[in-house]
Amino acid sequence: MLAIEITQKQSQIYISSFYLAGKGAISVMIPAIYFMFGGKNWHIPYGLTLISAPILCILTFFIPESPRYLYERKMYPELRVLIKKFADSNGVRMSQEYDIDKEIEEENLKNKKQVREIEEIAPKTESKMDYLRDKLIF
Repeated sequence: MLAIEITQKQSQIYISSFYLAGKGAISVMIPAIYFMFGGKNWHIPYGLTLISAPILCILTFFIPESPRYLYERKMYPELRVLIKKFADSNGVRMSQEYDIDKEIEEENLKNKKQVREIEEIAPKTESKMDYLRDKLIF
């Protein structure tokens, strides 16, 4: 599911649907294969699930937070550490001159500029909340 964050927005629904369908198919196929080859006792697949579920739950505590989550929550120190960790685990040497703060600042300025351009082009429309702020005149 973490891989969905790095895909384009228009493809995310297809990838998540494929993931969920595949996950369901696998969870049905494993017991089906067991029973196809002569398994008569339902305790074995059930026991395997009971053993694997707690192990997987414990392992989720070791999965790092996603970079997108950290960026959107403005948790930049944690984002810096995570990017360095990803680079180290992928065998990529990060340049000593790389400044993530500068990149984040440039991205924020770009976003603010786009918002200002949209506000200048689009006329200000009144919302329903504007009527609640004004005094009512009968």
